[in-house]
Amino acid sequence: MREELTRLMDFCRRLGADYADVRVKDIWTQTVAVEDGKVKSLNSGRSAGCGIRVYVGGSLGFCATGDMSKLEEAARKAHEIALASRGMQSRRIELAPKPAVIDRFSTPVEIDPETVPLGEKISLLLDCERIMRAVPGVARTRSNMMFRKESVTTSST
Repeated sequence: MREELTRLMDFCRRLGADYADVRVKDIWTQTVAVEDGKVKSLNSGRSAGCGIRVYVGGSLGFCATGDMSKLEEAARKAHEIALASRGMQSRRIELAPKPAVIDRFSTPVEIDPETVPLGEKISLLLDCERIMRAVPGVARTRSNMMFRKESVTTSST
């Protein structure tokens, strides 16, 4: 991914960008819901995409895409938007200088929820509901789990 994003930033420079950056996201979500001792809903999904910002002559252009095979096309559109924005601006956007940073951060987790079998999640929710229903006066129960795992990669010129 790093090499691909480096090539994309080089492409933005060749287009004439004074500065460009890209943010790539890969998001996994899952929701498991149990109601009155029965599975009510199961939803799981993954989405990915990126947003590209291009600055040219003090103007900003932005384009996003969910198709990772069209990064250069999205960068070209962001560049075109930056050029078109020039006529609408009352003043130039000035970016503060910043040093280059190469870093990595991962939130520490003990158990990755994506690796836990669905059956285990459902069993835990059903066990919780049995405990809730054992309380005198409880007529209805509902329990759910929601998970979100997000990977973000950024690169800039």
